[in-house]
Amino acid sequence: PGKTSTADANIRSTQRDGTSMRYPPIPCVDPTANAGQIARHGGTRSYLSEMSPEMRTWLLFGGKSNGDLSQLQPMENAGGKFNNAGEYVWNDVLFRNYDGNEHDFLADVQLAFLIFLFLECHSSLEHWRDSISMCSFCLAYESEDAAKFVSRHDAFFLELMRTMMVELSSIETDFFQEVDYSSGENNFFGDSLRRIFRTIIGIDGDGDFEKQMKIANRDIADASVGEKLKLKTMQLKRIVFDRFQIDLTTNDGNTSQHNRYRDSGMNIEVLDEEPDEEIDSESNDDD
Repeated sequence: PGKTSTADANIRSTQRDGTSMRYPPIPCVDPTANAGQIARHGGTRSYLSEMSPEMRTWLLFGGKSNGDLSQLQPMENAGGKFNNAGEYVWNDVLFRNYDGNEHDFLADVQLAFLIFLFLECHSSLEHWRDSISMCSFCLAYESEDAAKFVSRHDAFFLELMRTMMVELSSIETDFFQEVDYSSGENNFFGDSLRRIFRTIIGIDGDGDFEKQMKIANRDIADASVGEKLKLKTMQLKRIVFDRFQIDLTTNDGNTSQHNRYRDSGMNIEVLDEEPDEEIDSESNDDD
């Protein structure tokens, strides 16, 4: 009694309070933002630093530069052919860090949320927030491309919606108002939820959200994966509205300023309009 075992001593010697979790860089490439604004985000900047100059230029300009993506970088690293930069980034992150396994990626997102929730680890919050935002930027292009992407990965998005329902039911109702975590209803993360919601609900539909609500009255056991996905998405919408008073069906009315974002510690702040700036694809922006 009162003695410390060698094993206990070794455990204590390896513990370091205040050490944050480390995660792979998660890029958030907004096709509506200019190159300078995209590169302000820390995860995006780290991700771009590992790309070839040609590929970095292609991504920074939203995949709109001359030439085919397949001519810029071999596809085996990211697993196939893609319609836009958002799809490329999503697949590339999964193949680089999760061997292309969607379930492992989602498990990492879930774990990051739990570490943030119970241990208040800010790097875990950033990873959770940026991972969901990255998924949403796959859907920020032509509606047809976005719908096809969700349909190809419907099982993943179904589990993502189920996960988000639990997670957003677990955090405080003032989460979207906390300065350290967010910047109000019209913030970076809120835009991500709206983008995912509008794409999923609009698949094989006319965009009539009231009509889509009727899905909830069907027997879920007989529903297809796509129908279950819409059902869970509508349920997520109600949770977000009931708990945070945020309506995912509406535009924020300030979309032009959502292009202006930067990583400011924990939150991504909306910036005022500013002129586009030249970006040297050979180097990274300074903080």
